[in-house]
Amino acid sequence: DVCSSDLQKLADLSEGIRRLSQELHPAVLEHAGLAAALRAYCSEVSSLTGIRVALEAEGSFDGLPSAASLCIYRIVQEALQNVAKHARVTEASVQLRRSLGVVSLTIADRGAGMAPERMGTAPGLGLVSIKERTRLVNGTVRIQSMPNRGTTITVRIPVDNWTAASA
Repeated sequence: DVCSSDLQKLADLSEGIRRLSQELHPAVLEHAGLAAALRAYCSEVSSLTGIRVALEAEGSFDGLPSAASLCIYRIVQEALQNVAKHARVTEASVQLRRSLGVVSLTIADRGAGMAPERMGTAPGLGLVSIKERTRLVNGTVRIQSMPNRGTTITVRIPVDNWTAASA
């Protein structure tokens, strides 16, 4: 005996899940590729925050495993959100390179930075997320930061003979 309010709740829940699913895997990533998706996202960040984000992409990202592409996209999102929240800068850079079976990603700013002792003891949820995402695709992450000198996050993901840790 299902009433119409239950059906409406179910329809609303279904729509919410559909929207969330789209947000989790942006269509532009699938259809236009990683470099175009990052270009669009960096442009969006620039227009919303006033922070000019320069993107440099080198190499071909065709055939990149979808889990690796999504990981890189999410790390850029997280890192640029951190820049917008904490760095107090007007510009940042994103560099993406693929060579010799490795994708390298560097996100950098010359802003507020963090004291080295703060990074190891109480990393924010954003840095934890970046580290965990990188681990799941068998990559490495290096975070360098100094007060008033900015932060640089470098991620390296091997993509030859690729297998995700979660697979």
